[in-house]
Amino acid sequence: MANKSNNTTAKGDAFEERVYHLIDDCIQKGEIPVNGNQSKVFLKKKYDSKDTENGVIIDVAIETYAAGSDDISYLTLIECKDYDSAIDIGEIREFNDKIKELKANKGYFFTTSSFQTGARNKAKACHIGLAVIDERDQRDWITRRIAIRSRYEVEADIINAILGQPSEMNYPFVAEGEHYYTNFFDFLHDELNIPIPQELIIKYLSDDQILNVIYDKFHLTPNSHFTIQDSELLGFISTQGYQIQSSSLHNKVLGEIDFETKQISISDSLSAGSPRWRFTVAHELGHILLHSDSIIQSKIQALEEHIDNDVSDSSFISDKTIARMEIQANSFASQLLIPAKAFLAEYYRLFQDLGVRNFPNLMFDGTPWNDKLYDQIVGSLALHFKVSKAAIDKKLQSLQFIKEGWA
Repeated sequence: MANKSNNTTAKGDAFEERVYHLIDDCIQKGEIPVNGNQSKVFLKKKYDSKDTENGVIIDVAIETYAAGSDDISYLTLIECKDYDSAIDIGEIREFNDKIKELKANKGYFFTTSSFQTGARNKAKACHIGLAVIDERDQRDWITRRIAIRSRYEVEADIINAILGQPSEMNYPFVAEGEHYYTNFFDFLHDELNIPIPQELIIKYLSDDQILNVIYDKFHLTPNSHFTIQDSELLGFISTQGYQIQSSSLHNKVLGEIDFETKQISISDSLSAGSPRWRFTVAHELGHILLHSDSIIQSKIQALEEHIDNDVSDSSFISDKTIARMEIQANSFASQLLIPAKAFLAEYYRLFQDLGVRNFPNLMFDGTPWNDKLYDQIVGSLALHFKVSKAAIDKKLQSLQFIKEGWA
């Protein structure tokens, strides 16, 4: 009988070799922004590290060199996982630690499965590219693709930006200065100090301010805010003058708002009443209540919500503005669907019923008992509030109730 561990290792090695041979095609197509003529690709290369005595072995690495130099000027690391289950946030954290440990410039995570929401969010925050590889070696990039532009093209785009002509700027962009940029507007504004007016300005709102909007608009208090039913969600949408429909939306779009016609479209890939459907509807409602006035005053007619929370698509909207809108809409949806006082009461009840001590701390440390307890409590809360386990996990993380570590 074959050894399961050996089979798993062989499977992983085979996938790493597949990715190794795919890299040249990725570079040529601009999916990985390095100069192929000045780069070398390595499989299972070990790098010295001050933090790890035996060094760090990287699945696939790309070393890019400046002309006439033997020193690495740009190091790209690629993690490969041939898994049946979705990649979780722990895998992204571990890979990000490697990137920081080796002081690499960029990291990409390739898998044959998919990425959990927490993993996608963590990768986005750490500027890690994510790609799913199918059996034909086709890449489905989960995060935004990046391509290189020539100096003359960028100079022309700067001139167009100053003249207020954004049409030529709608392209993938990457730059490094004091910070890392994938948005052309942010690069011009922060690094070159070029004052370009944004099409959209979104004010900062704290979680408490967003919660006050919920209480005010829906006439709720902490004592009257319980699990929100589907009919209530749809009623809230209707009271704002918007209509909602199920539609066949393109690409990975989950929801779309047309602020001119006041029409909300939700992807027909989401079952009505499902946790993802509920969160998407609540998220769109958050955009209406928090952002519609600003959006209507701008030139934007519609917003599309993608699986990875990107909003398309004008380059004259800063990534920071997009991120602020998404963070606020997510906070709105979470606080609306997971009422704070009711959540704490149900969380405490589960601890009491299961005979668990150390309330409110929930250990997540890789031990079978704690992992089972985590799954049981998170699953119960998700069912109670009709949201996803990922939404509950994020709520617990925000409250700092989850204590991570390894036994």
